[in-house]
Amino acid sequence: MGFNFKNTNTKETAGFLPQFISYGVNLLKINHIELKESSTGKYQVKFWMEGPAKGKDFVGAELPDKTKAVGLVGKVNLGIYFALDDNFKVENLTNNLMYIAEKAEVADQVAEIQADTIQDLLEQYLQIIKGKFMWFIVKGEEYDKGKFALSLKEGRIGQDDEGKKIFQVFCKHNDFGEPTELVEERIVKVRGANVVGSSIGKIDILEFNPDYDLKPFVDADDEDDDNDIPASGSEDAPF
Repeated sequence: MGFNFKNTNTKETAGFLPQFISYGVNLLKINHIELKESSTGKYQVKFWMEGPAKGKDFVGAELPDKTKAVGLVGKVNLGIYFALDDNFKVENLTNNLMYIAEKAEVADQVAEIQADTIQDLLEQYLQIIKGKFMWFIVKGEEYDKGKFALSLKEGRIGQDDEGKKIFQVFCKHNDFGEPTELVEERIVKVRGANVVGSSIGKIDILEFNPDYDLKPFVDADDEDDDNDIPASGSEDAPF
Protein backbone atom coordinates (compact mmCIF):
# COMPACT_ATOMS: atom_id res chain seq x y z
CA MET A 1 0.00 0.00 0.00
CA GLY A 2 1.37 3.39 -0.98
CA PHE A 3 0.83 6.83 0.55
CA ASN A 4 0.55 10.12 -1.34
CA PHE A 5 -1.14 13.53 -1.37
CA LYS A 6 -3.18 13.17 -4.57
CA ASN A 7 -6.63 13.30 -2.89
CA THR A 8 -6.06 15.97 -0.25
CA ASN A 9 -8.58 18.82 0.16
CA THR A 10 -7.46 21.94 2.00
CA LYS A 11 -10.34 24.23 1.04
CA GLU A 12 -11.74 26.24 3.95
CA THR A 13 -15.51 25.91 4.22
CA ALA A 14 -18.18 27.91 6.01
CA GLY A 15 -17.97 25.55 8.95
CA PHE A 16 -14.21 25.85 9.32
CA LEU A 17 -14.46 28.48 12.05
CA PRO A 18 -16.64 28.08 15.16
CA GLN A 19 -20.04 29.78 15.03
CA PHE A 20 -20.89 29.43 18.72
CA ILE A 21 -19.45 30.92 21.91
CA SER A 22 -17.66 28.65 24.34
CA TYR A 23 -16.87 28.66 28.04
CA GLY A 24 -14.32 31.18 29.30
CA VAL A 25 -14.18 34.96 29.74
CA ASN A 26 -16.15 36.45 26.87
CA LEU A 27 -17.13 39.91 25.66
CA LEU A 28 -20.84 39.48 24.88
CA LYS A 29 -24.10 41.30 24.31
CA ILE A 30 -27.64 40.11 25.03
CA ASN A 31 -29.83 39.76 21.93
CA HIS A 32 -32.85 38.04 23.45
CA ILE A 33 -34.10 36.76 26.81
CA GLU A 34 -36.00 33.48 27.07
CA LEU A 35 -38.10 32.46 30.07
CA LYS A 36 -38.04 28.67 29.89
CA GLU A 37 -40.70 26.72 31.81
CA SER A 38 -39.99 23.23 33.13
CA SER A 39 -42.45 20.35 33.47
CA THR A 40 -42.72 21.17 37.20
CA GLY A 41 -43.84 24.73 36.54
CA LYS A 42 -40.54 26.34 37.52
CA TYR A 43 -38.72 28.80 35.27
CA GLN A 44 -35.19 29.49 34.09
CA VAL A 45 -33.90 32.62 32.39
CA LYS A 46 -31.71 32.14 29.32
CA PHE A 47 -29.76 34.86 27.56
CA TRP A 48 -29.29 34.59 23.80
CA MET A 49 -25.85 36.17 23.52
CA GLU A 50 -23.50 37.24 20.74
CA GLY A 51 -19.86 38.23 20.62
CA PRO A 52 -18.24 41.06 18.62
CA ALA A 53 -18.37 41.01 14.82
CA LYS A 54 -15.82 38.61 13.35
CA GLY A 55 -15.35 40.34 9.98
CA LYS A 56 -16.80 40.27 6.48
CA ASP A 57 -15.60 36.73 5.72
CA PHE A 58 -17.24 35.23 8.81
CA VAL A 59 -20.33 33.08 8.17
CA GLY A 60 -22.43 33.24 11.34
CA ALA A 61 -25.17 30.97 12.62
CA GLU A 62 -28.74 31.56 11.51
CA LEU A 63 -30.76 33.57 14.01
CA PRO A 64 -34.49 33.15 14.76
CA ASP A 65 -35.35 36.01 12.36
CA LYS A 66 -33.51 34.10 9.58
CA THR A 67 -30.64 36.60 9.47
CA LYS A 68 -27.02 35.58 9.99
CA ALA A 69 -25.13 36.45 13.16
CA VAL A 70 -22.03 38.61 12.72
CA GLY A 71 -20.34 37.16 15.82
CA LEU A 72 -20.27 33.94 17.82
CA VAL A 73 -23.64 33.16 19.42
CA GLY A 74 -25.10 30.88 22.06
CA LYS A 75 -27.67 30.42 24.82
CA VAL A 76 -26.39 31.02 28.34
CA ASN A 77 -28.37 30.21 31.50
CA LEU A 78 -28.78 32.88 34.17
CA GLY A 79 -29.12 30.95 37.42
CA ILE A 80 -31.13 27.82 38.16
CA TYR A 81 -34.83 27.01 37.86
CA PHE A 82 -37.02 28.93 40.30
CA ALA A 83 -40.66 29.19 41.30
CA LEU A 84 -42.38 32.53 40.76
CA ASP A 85 -43.62 32.50 44.36
CA ASP A 86 -40.09 31.99 45.72
CA ASN A 87 -39.34 35.58 46.69
CA PHE A 88 -35.70 34.86 47.55
CA LYS A 89 -34.96 33.34 44.13
CA VAL A 90 -36.86 36.08 42.29
CA GLU A 91 -34.97 38.76 44.22
CA ASN A 92 -31.68 37.05 43.35
CA LEU A 93 -32.70 37.18 39.69
CA THR A 94 -33.59 40.88 39.78
CA ASN A 95 -30.38 41.62 41.72
CA ASN A 96 -28.36 39.98 38.94
CA LEU A 97 -30.29 41.80 36.22
CA MET A 98 -29.71 45.14 37.96
CA TYR A 99 -26.01 44.41 38.48
CA ILE A 100 -25.61 43.73 34.75
CA ALA A 101 -27.53 46.95 34.05
CA GLU A 102 -25.10 48.88 36.27
CA LYS A 103 -22.14 47.56 34.28
CA ALA A 104 -23.93 48.56 31.07
CA GLU A 105 -24.60 52.03 32.53
CA VAL A 106 -28.38 51.72 32.14
CA ALA A 107 -29.34 51.11 35.77
CA ASP A 108 -31.38 54.33 35.99
CA GLN A 109 -33.57 53.19 33.09
CA VAL A 110 -34.00 49.67 34.49
CA ALA A 111 -35.00 51.08 37.88
CA GLU A 112 -38.03 52.70 36.21
CA ILE A 113 -39.47 49.38 34.96
CA GLN A 114 -42.93 48.47 36.28
CA ALA A 115 -44.32 45.05 35.29
CA ASP A 116 -47.24 42.82 36.26
CA THR A 117 -45.55 39.59 35.14
CA ILE A 118 -41.99 38.25 35.06
CA GLN A 119 -42.29 37.93 31.27
CA ASP A 120 -43.19 41.60 30.94
CA LEU A 121 -40.32 42.52 33.27
CA LEU A 122 -37.83 40.65 31.08
CA GLU A 123 -39.22 42.10 27.85
CA GLN A 124 -38.88 45.66 29.14
CA TYR A 125 -35.41 44.89 30.48
CA LEU A 126 -34.34 43.50 27.11
CA GLN A 127 -35.31 46.68 25.27
CA ILE A 128 -32.91 48.60 27.53
CA ILE A 129 -30.01 46.14 27.75
CA LYS A 130 -30.10 44.75 24.22
CA GLY A 131 -26.92 45.15 22.20
CA LYS A 132 -24.67 46.44 25.01
CA PHE A 133 -21.38 44.56 25.29
CA MET A 134 -19.96 43.46 28.65
CA TRP A 135 -17.37 40.98 29.91
CA PHE A 136 -18.89 37.78 31.37
CA ILE A 137 -17.48 34.55 32.80
CA VAL A 138 -19.25 31.65 31.08
CA LYS A 139 -19.13 28.23 32.74
CA GLY A 140 -19.50 25.03 30.76
CA GLU A 141 -20.93 21.62 31.53
CA GLU A 142 -20.36 18.97 28.86
CA TYR A 143 -23.47 16.78 28.81
CA ASP A 144 -22.28 14.79 25.77
CA LYS A 145 -19.04 14.66 23.79
CA GLY A 146 -18.56 18.12 22.31
CA LYS A 147 -21.92 19.45 23.58
CA PHE A 148 -21.84 22.03 26.38
CA ALA A 149 -24.57 23.62 28.48
CA LEU A 150 -23.41 27.17 29.22
CA SER A 151 -24.25 29.36 32.20
CA LEU A 152 -23.05 32.63 33.72
CA LYS A 153 -20.74 32.19 36.69
CA GLU A 154 -22.04 33.50 40.01
CA GLY A 155 -20.11 34.05 43.23
CA ARG A 156 -21.23 34.43 46.83
CA ILE A 157 -21.19 38.08 47.89
CA GLY A 158 -22.80 37.76 51.33
CA GLN A 159 -26.08 36.81 52.96
CA ASP A 160 -29.47 38.35 53.60
CA ASP A 161 -31.05 39.15 56.96
CA GLU A 162 -32.19 35.54 57.31
CA GLY A 163 -28.74 34.13 56.65
CA LYS A 164 -29.43 32.92 53.12
CA LYS A 165 -26.45 33.09 50.75
CA ILE A 166 -26.63 35.78 48.09
CA PHE A 167 -24.92 35.14 44.75
CA GLN A 168 -24.03 37.58 42.00
CA VAL A 169 -22.92 37.11 38.40
CA PHE A 170 -19.34 37.94 37.38
CA CYS A 171 -19.72 40.83 34.95
CA LYS A 172 -17.67 43.89 33.98
CA HIS A 173 -18.04 46.95 31.74
CA ASN A 174 -17.00 46.45 28.11
CA ASP A 175 -14.10 48.90 28.64
CA PHE A 176 -12.84 46.97 31.67
CA GLY A 177 -9.76 45.47 30.04
CA GLU A 178 -8.16 43.30 27.40
CA PRO A 179 -7.34 39.57 27.31
CA THR A 180 -4.16 38.84 29.26
CA GLU A 181 -3.83 35.08 29.01
CA LEU A 182 -5.07 32.36 26.68
CA VAL A 183 -5.44 28.64 27.33
CA GLU A 184 -6.35 26.39 24.39
CA GLU A 185 -7.39 29.52 22.47
CA ARG A 186 -9.85 30.49 25.20
CA ILE A 187 -9.60 33.70 27.15
CA VAL A 188 -9.12 32.73 30.80
CA LYS A 189 -8.07 36.08 32.29
CA VAL A 190 -8.96 39.71 31.71
CA ARG A 191 -7.26 42.33 33.85
CA GLY A 192 -8.50 45.89 34.00
CA ALA A 193 -9.85 48.79 36.00
CA ASN A 194 -13.48 49.03 37.02
CA VAL A 195 -15.23 51.69 34.94
CA VAL A 196 -18.54 51.92 36.81
CA GLY A 197 -19.92 50.88 40.19
CA SER A 198 -18.77 51.18 43.79
CA SER A 199 -15.30 49.85 42.90
CA ILE A 200 -14.64 52.37 40.13
CA GLY A 201 -10.93 52.69 39.42
CA LYS A 202 -10.05 49.49 41.29
CA ILE A 203 -7.79 47.09 39.39
CA ASP A 204 -9.46 43.69 39.15
CA ILE A 205 -9.22 40.38 37.29
CA LEU A 206 -11.91 38.28 35.66
CA GLU A 207 -10.68 34.70 35.60
CA PHE A 208 -12.05 31.48 34.18
CA ASN A 209 -10.77 28.47 36.10
CA PRO A 210 -11.24 25.18 34.20
CA ASP A 211 -10.82 23.21 37.44
CA TYR A 212 -13.97 24.77 38.90
CA ASP A 213 -15.88 26.27 35.97
CA LEU A 214 -15.80 23.34 33.55
CA LYS A 215 -17.43 19.96 34.07
CA PRO A 216 -16.29 17.57 31.33
CA PHE A 217 -18.39 14.63 30.21
CA VAL A 218 -16.84 11.27 31.05
CA ASP A 219 -17.84 8.25 28.99
CA ALA A 220 -16.77 5.12 30.87
CA ASP A 221 -17.16 3.00 27.73
CA ASP A 222 -14.81 5.16 25.66
CA GLU A 223 -11.43 4.29 27.15
CA ASP A 224 -9.41 5.50 24.14
CA ASP A 225 -10.86 9.02 24.20
CA ASP A 226 -11.19 9.73 27.92
CA ASN A 227 -8.81 12.68 27.65
CA ASP A 228 -9.90 13.86 24.22
CA ILE A 229 -12.05 16.81 25.31
CA PRO A 230 -12.97 18.96 22.28
CA ALA A 231 -11.35 22.38 22.22
CA SER A 232 -14.54 24.24 21.29
CA GLY A 233 -18.06 24.38 22.63
CA SER A 234 -21.10 22.64 21.23
CA GLU A 235 -21.46 22.86 17.47
CA ASP A 236 -25.21 22.33 17.78
CA ALA A 237 -27.21 25.37 16.70
CA PRO A 238 -28.17 27.20 19.91
CA PHE A 239 -31.45 28.47 18.52
